[in-house]
Amino acid sequence: MSIANCGDTIQLAPGTYGAASSIRNDCPMTAPVIIQGAANFGSTITANMDVAGTRTVVTGINFSGSEARVRLGGTNNKVIGNRFTNWRSIAVTAAEGKQGEIAYNEFSRPHAWVANDSSNYPLRIGIRTAEKDPSNFHFDAWVHHNYFHDFPAKPDPQSYHSGQSDAIEVCQSGRESTALMRTGWYIESNLVERHLQGHGIIDLKCGGNVVRYNTVSDSPGGRLDARAGSYNVLESNWLENSGGSSIHGGYNKVVGNRVRGGQLTVMAGDLDWNNAGGGYSRALHTLVAGNDSTSLVIGKAYNSASQYPALDTTVEGHVGGKPVLEREQNTTISASTNVRFSTAFRLSPASVGPSALTGATNEYLTCRVAR
Repeated sequence: MSIANCGDTIQLAPGTYGAASSIRNDCPMTAPVIIQGAANFGSTITANMDVAGTRTVVTGINFSGSEARVRLGGTNNKVIGNRFTNWRSIAVTAAEGKQGEIAYNEFSRPHAWVANDSSNYPLRIGIRTAEKDPSNFHFDAWVHHNYFHDFPAKPDPQSYHSGQSDAIEVCQSGRESTALMRTGWYIESNLVERHLQGHGIIDLKCGGNVVRYNTVSDSPGGRLDARAGSYNVLESNWLENSGGSSIHGGYNKVVGNRVRGGQLTVMAGDLDWNNAGGGYSRALHTLVAGNDSTSLVIGKAYNSASQYPALDTTVEGHVGGKPVLEREQNTTISASTNVRFSTAFRLSPASVGPSALTGATNEYLTCRVAR
Protein backbone atom coordinates (compact mmCIF):
# COMPACT_ATOMS: atom_id res chain seq x y z
CA MET A 1 0.00 0.00 0.00
CA SER A 2 1.17 3.53 -0.70
CA ILE A 3 1.33 6.15 2.04
CA ALA A 4 -1.73 8.39 2.04
CA ASN A 5 -2.10 11.97 3.19
CA CYS A 6 -3.28 12.61 6.72
CA GLY A 7 -7.06 12.58 6.90
CA ASP A 8 -7.42 10.24 3.89
CA THR A 9 -9.48 7.07 3.84
CA ILE A 10 -7.99 4.29 1.72
CA GLN A 11 -11.04 2.35 0.58
CA LEU A 12 -10.20 -1.23 -0.35
CA ALA A 13 -12.13 -2.77 -3.20
CA PRO A 14 -13.78 -6.16 -2.76
CA GLY A 15 -11.34 -8.98 -3.35
CA THR A 16 -8.34 -10.77 -1.89
CA TYR A 17 -5.01 -9.11 -1.17
CA GLY A 18 -2.06 -11.47 -0.82
CA ALA A 19 0.92 -9.13 -0.62
CA ALA A 20 2.47 -8.03 2.68
CA SER A 21 1.99 -4.35 3.44
CA SER A 22 3.72 -1.76 5.60
CA ILE A 23 1.95 1.41 6.76
CA ARG A 24 3.84 4.31 8.32
CA ASN A 25 2.21 7.69 8.76
CA ASP A 26 2.81 10.67 11.02
CA CYS A 27 -0.57 12.33 11.37
CA PRO A 28 -2.23 14.66 13.88
CA MET A 29 -4.89 13.38 16.23
CA THR A 30 -7.72 14.96 14.25
CA ALA A 31 -6.68 13.54 10.86
CA PRO A 32 -5.76 9.85 10.99
CA VAL A 33 -5.34 7.71 7.90
CA ILE A 34 -8.09 5.08 7.74
CA ILE A 35 -7.62 1.77 5.90
CA GLN A 36 -11.21 0.72 5.27
CA GLY A 37 -12.29 -2.68 3.97
CA ALA A 38 -15.16 -3.12 1.54
CA ALA A 39 -18.68 -3.47 2.91
CA ASN A 40 -19.64 -6.73 4.61
CA PHE A 41 -15.98 -7.73 4.95
CA GLY A 42 -15.63 -7.97 1.21
CA SER A 43 -11.89 -7.24 1.39
CA THR A 44 -9.77 -10.19 2.53
CA ILE A 45 -6.09 -9.86 3.41
CA THR A 46 -4.10 -13.10 3.55
CA ALA A 47 -0.68 -11.64 4.40
CA ASN A 48 1.04 -9.66 7.12
CA MET A 49 0.23 -5.97 7.68
CA ASP A 50 2.81 -3.90 9.58
CA VAL A 51 1.46 -0.68 11.13
CA ALA A 52 3.92 1.85 12.56
CA GLY A 53 4.22 5.64 12.74
CA THR A 54 1.31 7.50 14.27
CA ARG A 55 -2.47 7.49 13.93
CA THR A 56 -3.48 4.88 11.39
CA VAL A 57 -6.80 3.04 11.74
CA VAL A 58 -7.30 -0.42 10.22
CA THR A 59 -10.99 -1.32 10.07
CA GLY A 60 -13.59 -3.50 8.38
CA ILE A 61 -11.14 -6.04 6.91
CA ASN A 62 -11.32 -9.83 6.83
CA PHE A 63 -7.89 -11.19 7.79
CA SER A 64 -7.89 -14.87 6.89
CA GLY A 65 -5.16 -17.37 6.15
CA SER A 66 -2.11 -18.86 7.80
CA GLU A 67 -0.03 -15.71 7.18
CA ALA A 68 -2.79 -13.18 7.83
CA ARG A 69 -1.86 -11.06 10.83
CA VAL A 70 -1.27 -7.48 11.99
CA ARG A 71 1.82 -6.14 13.70
CA LEU A 72 0.73 -3.04 15.59
CA GLY A 73 3.53 -0.68 16.60
CA GLY A 74 3.98 3.08 16.65
CA THR A 75 1.82 5.54 18.58
CA ASN A 76 -1.96 5.71 18.81
CA ASN A 77 -2.62 3.31 15.95
CA LYS A 78 -5.81 1.26 15.94
CA VAL A 79 -7.12 -2.13 14.81
CA ILE A 80 -10.91 -1.81 15.06
CA GLY A 81 -13.86 -3.82 13.77
CA ASN A 82 -12.00 -6.53 11.82
CA ARG A 83 -12.32 -10.30 11.59
CA PHE A 84 -9.45 -12.74 12.08
CA THR A 85 -9.66 -16.43 11.17
CA ASN A 86 -7.35 -19.27 10.16
CA TRP A 87 -4.11 -17.60 11.28
CA ARG A 88 -0.97 -19.26 12.55
CA SER A 89 1.16 -17.73 15.29
CA ILE A 90 -0.41 -14.44 16.53
CA ALA A 91 -3.32 -12.59 14.91
CA VAL A 92 -2.41 -9.14 16.35
CA THR A 93 1.06 -8.54 17.76
CA ALA A 94 1.54 -5.42 19.86
CA ALA A 95 5.07 -4.36 18.94
CA GLU A 96 7.23 -1.47 20.12
CA GLY A 97 5.09 1.63 20.65
CA LYS A 98 2.35 3.02 22.86
CA GLN A 99 -1.36 3.75 23.07
CA GLY A 100 -2.47 1.18 20.52
CA GLU A 101 -6.15 0.30 20.47
CA ILE A 102 -7.46 -3.15 19.57
CA ALA A 103 -11.23 -3.11 19.74
CA TYR A 104 -14.47 -4.58 18.37
CA ASN A 105 -12.63 -7.31 16.47
CA GLU A 106 -13.66 -10.94 16.13
CA PHE A 107 -11.00 -13.63 16.61
CA SER A 108 -12.13 -17.18 15.90
CA ARG A 109 -11.08 -20.55 14.52
CA PRO A 110 -7.33 -20.15 14.06
CA HIS A 111 -5.48 -22.49 11.74
CA ALA A 112 -5.63 -26.14 12.73
CA TRP A 113 -2.60 -27.61 14.44
CA VAL A 114 -0.36 -29.32 11.88
CA ALA A 115 2.43 -31.86 12.18
CA ASN A 116 4.91 -29.74 10.20
CA ASP A 117 4.40 -26.50 12.12
CA SER A 118 7.31 -24.07 11.90
CA SER A 119 7.83 -24.08 15.68
CA ASN A 120 8.42 -26.74 18.30
CA TYR A 121 5.97 -24.74 20.44
CA PRO A 122 3.33 -23.62 17.91
CA LEU A 123 1.06 -20.67 18.68
CA ARG A 124 -2.52 -19.77 17.77
CA ILE A 125 -2.83 -16.65 19.95
CA GLY A 126 -5.30 -13.80 19.40
CA ILE A 127 -3.38 -10.82 20.86
CA ARG A 128 0.14 -10.92 22.26
CA THR A 129 2.95 -8.50 23.01
CA ALA A 130 6.37 -8.82 21.41
CA GLU A 131 9.28 -7.56 23.49
CA LYS A 132 12.78 -8.46 24.59
CA ASP A 133 12.98 -5.83 27.33
CA PRO A 134 11.08 -2.68 28.40
CA SER A 135 12.77 -0.58 25.69
CA ASN A 136 10.73 -2.22 22.93
CA PHE A 137 7.46 -2.91 24.75
CA HIS A 138 4.08 -1.52 23.69
CA PHE A 139 2.80 0.54 26.64
CA ASP A 140 -0.66 1.87 27.48
CA ALA A 141 -2.68 -0.25 25.06
CA TRP A 142 -6.46 -0.41 25.18
CA VAL A 143 -8.01 -3.79 24.32
CA HIS A 144 -11.79 -3.77 24.49
CA HIS A 145 -15.05 -5.19 23.10
CA ASN A 146 -13.32 -7.99 21.20
CA TYR A 147 -15.02 -11.36 20.65
CA PHE A 148 -12.81 -14.44 20.99
CA HIS A 149 -14.47 -17.76 20.31
CA ASP A 150 -13.85 -21.33 19.20
CA PHE A 151 -10.14 -21.57 20.00
CA PRO A 152 -8.61 -25.07 19.98
CA ALA A 153 -7.28 -27.20 22.78
CA LYS A 154 -3.55 -27.82 22.84
CA PRO A 155 -2.31 -30.25 20.16
CA ASP A 156 -1.57 -32.69 22.98
CA PRO A 157 -3.80 -31.78 25.93
CA GLN A 158 -1.61 -33.93 28.17
CA SER A 159 1.48 -31.83 27.34
CA TYR A 160 1.45 -28.15 28.36
CA HIS A 161 4.34 -27.36 26.00
CA SER A 162 2.77 -28.88 22.89
CA GLY A 163 1.30 -25.51 21.84
CA GLN A 164 -0.52 -22.42 23.04
CA SER A 165 -3.72 -20.71 21.93
CA ASP A 166 -4.35 -17.90 24.44
CA ALA A 167 -6.90 -15.23 23.64
CA ILE A 168 -4.67 -12.48 25.14
CA GLU A 169 -1.15 -12.65 26.56
CA VAL A 170 0.58 -9.56 27.95
CA CYS A 171 4.36 -10.01 28.32
CA GLN A 172 6.30 -13.17 27.65
CA SER A 173 7.31 -15.77 30.20
CA GLY A 174 10.33 -15.78 32.44
CA ARG A 175 11.75 -12.34 31.65
CA GLU A 176 12.79 -10.58 34.81
CA SER A 177 13.14 -7.15 33.20
CA THR A 178 9.59 -7.09 31.84
CA ALA A 179 7.80 -9.03 34.58
CA LEU A 180 8.44 -6.24 37.08
CA MET A 181 7.44 -3.29 34.88
CA ARG A 182 4.03 -1.59 34.83
CA THR A 183 2.50 -1.72 31.37
CA GLY A 184 -0.56 0.54 31.55
CA TRP A 185 -2.70 -1.94 29.59
CA TYR A 186 -6.48 -1.82 29.94
CA ILE A 187 -8.24 -5.05 28.96
CA GLU A 188 -11.96 -4.56 29.34
CA SER A 189 -15.35 -5.69 28.06
CA ASN A 190 -14.02 -8.59 26.00
CA LEU A 191 -15.93 -11.86 25.56
CA VAL A 192 -14.24 -15.28 25.39
CA GLU A 193 -16.43 -18.27 24.55
CA ARG A 194 -15.73 -21.90 23.73
CA HIS A 195 -12.00 -21.66 24.31
CA LEU A 196 -10.82 -25.24 24.76
CA GLN A 197 -7.16 -24.78 25.70
CA GLY A 198 -7.45 -24.53 29.46
CA HIS A 199 -4.76 -22.82 31.57
CA GLY A 200 -4.37 -19.03 31.37
CA ILE A 201 -6.30 -17.90 28.28
CA ILE A 202 -6.17 -14.25 29.37
CA ASP A 203 -2.65 -14.27 30.76
CA LEU A 204 -0.75 -11.43 32.45
CA LYS A 205 2.99 -11.97 32.91
CA CYS A 206 3.86 -8.44 34.01
CA GLY A 207 2.32 -5.73 36.16
CA GLY A 208 0.28 -2.57 36.02
CA ASN A 209 -2.58 -4.03 33.96
CA VAL A 210 -6.29 -3.38 34.54
CA VAL A 211 -8.54 -6.27 33.51
CA ARG A 212 -12.21 -5.53 34.06
CA TYR A 213 -15.75 -6.26 32.87
CA ASN A 214 -14.66 -9.24 30.75
CA THR A 215 -16.63 -12.47 30.34
CA VAL A 216 -15.16 -15.95 29.97
CA SER A 217 -17.74 -18.67 29.44
CA ASP A 218 -18.02 -22.25 28.19
CA SER A 219 -14.24 -22.55 28.31
CA PRO A 220 -13.53 -25.49 30.63
CA GLY A 221 -10.25 -24.97 32.46
CA GLY A 222 -9.64 -21.57 30.83
CA ARG A 223 -8.46 -19.00 33.37
CA LEU A 224 -7.93 -15.29 33.73
CA ASP A 225 -4.47 -15.28 35.33
CA ALA A 226 -2.08 -12.79 36.86
CA ARG A 227 0.79 -15.16 36.18
CA ALA A 228 3.60 -12.77 37.16
CA GLY A 229 4.07 -9.11 37.96
CA SER A 230 2.54 -6.75 40.48
CA TYR A 231 -0.05 -4.00 40.86
CA ASN A 232 -2.52 -5.69 38.53
CA VAL A 233 -6.24 -5.06 39.00
CA LEU A 234 -8.81 -7.75 38.18
CA GLU A 235 -12.21 -6.15 38.62
CA SER A 236 -15.80 -7.22 37.97
CA ASN A 237 -15.06 -10.01 35.51
CA TRP A 238 -17.67 -12.72 34.88
CA LEU A 239 -16.13 -16.21 34.75
CA GLU A 240 -18.63 -18.98 34.01
CA ASN A 241 -17.94 -22.64 33.24
CA SER A 242 -14.23 -21.82 33.17
CA GLY A 243 -11.11 -22.46 35.21
CA GLY A 244 -11.52 -19.31 37.28
CA SER A 245 -8.51 -17.16 38.11
CA SER A 246 -5.03 -17.63 39.63
CA ILE A 247 -3.09 -14.78 41.22
CA HIS A 248 0.70 -14.59 41.52
CA GLY A 249 2.97 -11.64 42.29
CA GLY A 250 2.69 -8.69 44.64
CA TYR A 251 0.14 -6.04 45.53
CA ASN A 252 -2.58 -7.22 43.15
CA LYS A 253 -6.25 -6.32 43.63
CA VAL A 254 -8.98 -8.85 42.85
CA VAL A 255 -12.34 -7.20 43.43
CA GLY A 256 -15.97 -7.71 42.43
CA ASN A 257 -15.45 -10.78 40.24
CA ARG A 258 -18.05 -13.52 39.80
CA VAL A 259 -16.64 -17.03 39.40
CA ARG A 260 -18.75 -20.09 38.62
CA GLY A 261 -17.38 -23.45 37.56
CA GLY A 262 -13.79 -22.72 38.58
CA GLN A 263 -11.62 -21.59 41.47
CA LEU A 264 -10.42 -18.19 42.54
CA THR A 265 -6.92 -18.89 43.86
CA VAL A 266 -4.20 -16.82 45.51
CA MET A 267 -1.06 -18.78 44.85
CA ALA A 268 1.87 -20.11 46.81
CA GLY A 269 5.03 -20.40 44.72
CA ASP A 270 8.47 -21.85 44.18
CA LEU A 271 9.82 -18.29 43.79
CA ASP A 272 9.36 -15.13 45.80
CA TRP A 273 6.76 -12.59 44.64
CA ASN A 274 9.26 -10.41 42.73
CA ASN A 275 11.10 -13.23 40.97
CA ALA A 276 9.95 -14.27 37.48
CA GLY A 277 12.80 -16.58 36.59
CA GLY A 278 10.76 -19.23 34.87
CA GLY A 279 8.91 -20.61 37.88
CA TYR A 280 5.81 -19.67 39.85
CA SER A 281 6.05 -16.56 42.01
CA ARG A 282 4.06 -16.47 45.22
CA ALA A 283 1.36 -13.91 45.93
CA LEU A 284 2.13 -11.10 48.36
CA HIS A 285 -0.27 -8.48 49.81
CA THR A 286 -3.18 -9.52 47.59
CA LEU A 287 -6.49 -7.76 48.19
CA VAL A 288 -9.45 -10.08 47.50
CA ALA A 289 -12.61 -8.05 48.08
CA GLY A 290 -16.27 -8.34 47.15
CA ASN A 291 -15.89 -11.42 44.99
CA ASP A 292 -18.66 -13.99 44.46
CA SER A 293 -17.01 -17.36 44.06
CA THR A 294 -18.09 -20.81 45.16
CA SER A 295 -14.42 -21.75 45.61
CA LEU A 296 -11.73 -19.43 47.03
CA VAL A 297 -8.35 -20.93 47.96
CA ILE A 298 -5.58 -18.94 49.61
CA GLY A 299 -2.14 -20.48 49.21
CA LYS A 300 -2.82 -23.01 46.50
CA ALA A 301 0.36 -24.73 45.31
CA TYR A 302 1.01 -26.14 41.85
CA ASN A 303 3.46 -28.72 43.17
CA SER A 304 5.62 -29.77 46.11
CA ALA A 305 8.31 -27.23 45.13
CA SER A 306 6.03 -24.37 46.19
CA GLN A 307 7.89 -23.60 49.41
CA TYR A 308 6.91 -19.90 49.42
CA PRO A 309 3.46 -19.49 51.01
CA ALA A 310 1.01 -16.86 49.88
CA LEU A 311 1.73 -14.01 52.26
CA ASP A 312 -0.39 -11.24 53.81
CA THR A 313 -3.58 -11.83 51.82
CA THR A 314 -6.63 -9.72 52.74
CA VAL A 315 -10.07 -11.23 52.08
CA GLU A 316 -13.04 -8.92 52.53
CA GLY A 317 -16.75 -9.27 51.82
CA HIS A 318 -16.45 -12.62 50.09
CA VAL A 319 -19.70 -14.16 48.86
CA GLY A 320 -19.94 -17.87 48.16
CA GLY A 321 -17.96 -20.75 49.53
CA LYS A 322 -15.94 -20.35 52.72
CA PRO A 323 -12.30 -19.43 51.94
CA VAL A 324 -9.97 -22.42 52.17
CA LEU A 325 -6.53 -21.78 53.64
CA GLU A 326 -3.70 -23.96 52.38
CA ARG A 327 -0.06 -22.88 52.01
CA GLU A 328 -0.39 -19.33 53.34
CA GLN A 329 0.70 -17.02 56.12
CA ASN A 330 -0.95 -13.98 57.72
CA THR A 331 -4.25 -14.14 55.85
CA THR A 332 -6.95 -11.89 57.27
CA ILE A 333 -10.63 -12.45 56.57
CA SER A 334 -13.51 -10.08 57.25
CA ALA A 335 -17.18 -10.40 56.35
CA SER A 336 -17.58 -6.89 54.89
CA THR A 337 -15.63 -4.50 52.71
CA ASN A 338 -15.52 -0.79 51.97
CA VAL A 339 -13.86 -1.35 48.59
CA ARG A 340 -15.89 0.10 45.72
CA PHE A 341 -16.41 -1.86 42.50
CA SER A 342 -18.92 -2.31 39.72
CA THR A 343 -21.27 -5.29 39.68
CA ALA A 344 -20.01 -7.98 37.32
CA PHE A 345 -22.28 -8.77 34.37
CA ARG A 346 -22.28 -11.29 31.56
CA LEU A 347 -21.46 -9.96 28.10
CA SER A 348 -23.24 -11.35 25.04
CA PRO A 349 -21.97 -11.66 21.45
CA ALA A 350 -24.25 -8.77 20.48
CA SER A 351 -22.24 -6.38 22.67
CA VAL A 352 -18.80 -7.16 21.26
CA GLY A 353 -17.07 -7.65 17.92
CA PRO A 354 -17.68 -5.83 14.62
CA SER A 355 -21.47 -6.09 14.80
CA ALA A 356 -21.49 -4.04 18.01
CA LEU A 357 -19.61 -1.26 16.24
CA THR A 358 -22.18 -0.97 13.42
CA GLY A 359 -24.09 2.28 13.58
CA ALA A 360 -21.80 3.79 16.18
CA THR A 361 -20.35 7.24 15.80
CA ASN A 362 -16.83 7.59 14.53
CA GLU A 363 -15.65 7.96 18.13
CA TYR A 364 -13.53 4.84 17.84
CA LEU A 365 -12.09 5.93 14.51
CA THR A 366 -10.74 9.14 16.03
CA CYS A 367 -7.19 8.72 17.19
CA ARG A 368 -7.28 9.29 20.88
CA VAL A 369 -7.10 7.20 23.99
CA ALA A 370 -10.03 7.66 26.38
CA ARG A 371 -10.64 5.38 29.36
